[in-house]
Amino acid sequence: MSPSDDTKMREYVDDTEDYINIIMDDKQNQLLQFGVVMSTALVMLDVAGVIAGLLSMNFDIPLFAVGIPRQFYEATAVTVGGCTFIFFIAIMWFKRKGLLG
Repeated sequence: MSPSDDTKMREYVDDTEDYINIIMDDKQNQLLQFGVVMSTALVMLDVAGVIAGLLSMNFDIPLFAVGIPRQFYEATAVTVGGCTFIFFIAIMWFKRKGLLG
C-alpha cells in the first residue's frame, strides 16, 4: 500500500465517522423534540386531572345540584377542549421559538 492510499483510506474513515455523527445528532434532536411534545402533553393532562379532582370533591357545587348528568359532560368537554387548545397553542409557540422543527 502506498502512502497516498493510506491517506485516502483515513479520509474515507474520517468522512464516514463525520456522516455517522451527523445522523446520530439528527436522531438525538428528534428525540429531544418528541420529549418536549410529550412533556407538554403530560402537563396538560395533569391540569385536566387537577380540574377533575376539584370538581369531584364532596363540596356542594350549584352547577351539579340539579342532578342531570349533562352538566358533568359539559364540564368534562370544556376541560378537555381547553387543555387541547392550550396544548396546540404551546406547540405553535415552541415552533415559533425554534424548539420544534
